[in-house]
Amino acid sequence: MPDLLHATQAACGTLLALLCAALWLNRGGLRAALTGIPRGRWAALAAACAAGAALRWLVAPHQPTTFFDEYEHIDAARNLAEAGLFGRCDFRIDGTCLSHWLPQWPPAWHFLLSLAFRVVGPSETAAYAFNALVGAATIPLAFLAATVLLESSGAGLAVATLTALLPLHVKMSGSASPEVCSMAFMALTALAAGLFLKAPGPRPALLLACGACWAFLARAENVVLAAPLALLIATARPGGARYVWPLLALALTPALLYLPGAREYYAKFAWPLHEGVSGLRLLAGNLGYWLWGPSVPTALALAAVWGALRGGTRTAWLAAWVLAVEAVYAFVHPVDLSTGDAHRLNLQVLLPVMLLAAWGARDLLSRSGARRAAMLGAAAALFAVDLALRAPFVSEDLAGSQERRDYVRLGEAASLPKDCIFATHSPPSVITRLGRDAVHVRHLLDDAVVRGPLAGRRLVLVDDRWCREDPEGFCAAVKKRYGAGLTVW
Repeated sequence: MPDLLHATQAACGTLLALLCAALWLNRGGLRAALTGIPRGRWAALAAACAAGAALRWLVAPHQPTTFFDEYEHIDAARNLAEAGLFGRCDFRIDGTCLSHWLPQWPPAWHFLLSLAFRVVGPSETAAYAFNALVGAATIPLAFLAATVLLESSGAGLAVATLTALLPLHVKMSGSASPEVCSMAFMALTALAAGLFLKAPGPRPALLLACGACWAFLARAENVVLAAPLALLIATARPGGARYVWPLLALALTPALLYLPGAREYYAKFAWPLHEGVSGLRLLAGNLGYWLWGPSVPTALALAAVWGALRGGTRTAWLAAWVLAVEAVYAFVHPVDLSTGDAHRLNLQVLLPVMLLAAWGARDLLSRSGARRAAMLGAAAALFAVDLALRAPFVSEDLAGSQERRDYVRLGEAASLPKDCIFATHSPPSVITRLGRDAVHVRHLLDDAVVRGPLAGRRLVLVDDRWCREDPEGFCAAVKKRYGAGLTVW
């Protein structure tokens, strides 16, 4: 097993160079695929991109939504930028992190964020701004993917406009969570798949493998995307399929190295919370989200269902993509996608849902004959009303009230003396939010540490939700051991 803590930065740098080379090698194929698009479509795309960027920079709240994951994402990116280590700091004193442990996530988002940190410096503000930039960049990527795959710039424009305006995507673009980055790489992978189907050969096969590799590294569950991609190649039977199979197998390998860490984390902290939960019931509820969820228009789901039914083998891989990811959230990493910060995970299937919907809408319009213009106007009006009704979701606070109170309370701890060292279940939350030294609370029960690096230090226990619900009893043991000699915040 490679040392992922130290090897991740060099590996991601190599993979990024490969991706850039693959994009350069495929510039001619992309140019050919986009030839003939009317100027008006490009102007409309520019307008959608401008509107989407404005929504992400000026309207979407730039604040954490997932506690305390986003602090830990930022901390992992900071450690990559400053020390070249893909790790979460759990023991920092005097401004230096003395202990890291490998995060439970694969590193695509953290590596890209670390590159931004090298330019502007690590901070919460920079992380939220960079994610907004990635969210805005996803809009033209979605246009390219839909245009090439569906061979219709009109469908591409519809998908890009939806991406720009969809409340779920707008909201999460203001966070520091990796789902927006994940969708961007999914769009790049879909674009590469379309180019490969148009002109099978080693160059588009390389781009498909590179895009898929980064998608696999964006979130652990993205490895299931390998199955829909395999289905697409198997059903389309492109002449150059021999190029892509070994490359896709290689593309999957880096992500597989990070899965044991994810499995260990979920087995310890997530799976016990969902024992006895019906996977089938979760699957039905999570699929139903697309019909009545507060962040996505119902018309989108209806059009997607029609696209899946009418597309046959041509859209089977998109339907398989949706079902594969939803199965993960029902049976492997059980989560109700309609609750709290779990809303964000619906972004993991947003792209295939939109592609299916575009296919379904195109099929309906092709049947409308002379009424095409009226049908198109009615569909646009329906989506506009549907989106407007869901616009308030952008400003909703998905975090629980207790987490938000803890967030505010932690910010107030900036008033404590500068020489304090905070003991907490999430040292990155203190390091990121306050820029102060912090250690994991368990270290206060280690005599060697207390008599060594922490000797004579002023200690502050962060008494947040994770401390109060501490299943391992660290906080209770610390309070009992230190009594009145410990500041509890």
